[in-house]
Amino acid sequence: MRPALALLILMFVVPAAAQAADTPTAKTLYTDGAEGRYLMEGDWLFRFDPSDRGVKGRYYRRRSTAGWTTVTVPHAWNVGDHSVASMNGSVGWYRKDFELPSASAALDWAVRFESVNYRSTVWLNGRRVGRNAGAYLPFSVLLDGVRHRGVNRLVIRVDSRRTPTDFPPGRTSSRTRLPTGGWWNYGGILREVYLQRIDTMALETGIVNPRLGCAACDSTVVIETRLRNVSRRARRATRDSKRTASSSATSSTSTSRAWSTPSTWASSASASYAGEGTPASASRAAAARRRSSGVTTRAPRAGPPGLPRHTSSAPVRGRRRALGRG
Repeated sequence: MRPALALLILMFVVPAAAQAADTPTAKTLYTDGAEGRYLMEGDWLFRFDPSDRGVKGRYYRRRSTAGWTTVTVPHAWNVGDHSVASMNGSVGWYRKDFELPSASAALDWAVRFESVNYRSTVWLNGRRVGRNAGAYLPFSVLLDGVRHRGVNRLVIRVDSRRTPTDFPPGRTSSRTRLPTGGWWNYGGILREVYLQRIDTMALETGIVNPRLGCAACDSTVVIETRLRNVSRRARRATRDSKRTASSSATSSTSTSRAWSTPSTWASSASASYAGEGTPASASRAAAARRRSSGVTTRAPRAGPPGLPRHTSSAPVRGRRRALGRG
């Protein structure tokens, strides 16, 4: 009787074992995107928090898995729940224990979320490292303090409650007194998550803005980029074979390309442009296909050279947690 009593006491006193740590694999679900991405697949942990007590309860610091359930990501916690409370949104927590694919101290790492609805706060090993608002654009968070050897614990608090200034806005219909929002408000990590390897430089934002005065005018394409140095020493950024130095943790550059008499796009007469390195024969073949299909357009012009190449340009001090979107 005594051994059984001792075992019963241990069941309540000893916390549940920590989740087995995964090592993300070097694969992606699509080819376009940044290099060095590792898919964070396998088991995740989830904890629903409708009373929003997790921050006060420090869910982000707990090692025990008690109260958590095993899920896979992508994951929406209210699939199949068509209630008013489900549409209004709630709070849920996700956790992933992982080890780095490489123990090299020369590498920095970020976590990239393809879609989280709607507000998210990210902790690594009990320390907050970033936050984001918005469900429909990817975002990345630099993993400051990541352990190059051993287990790391990534925790994300997701809040799907909408406000009138969100997209789509969270409102209540004056006629039906029911929540509105354009489409159903699914809460959670709605697309895949990647661990991203960063050697020296991260591209925070990239904006390509064509400026066309009229349908027959020449066009100017303005390319703006914002870089962040994530290495431990000052670097230089190279743009169009010109070297520029910066004394800040970020470096913004802008360049433009002229495009003579561009063809405007229409559903009945679409025109593509051959970029740098595209064989001329490919452009001629595309033009021949358009002629044979009966669609007439101006021949596509050779496009501007490829996007500027960059290496990191700024010292690491003062770097922010979020790497940006896109």
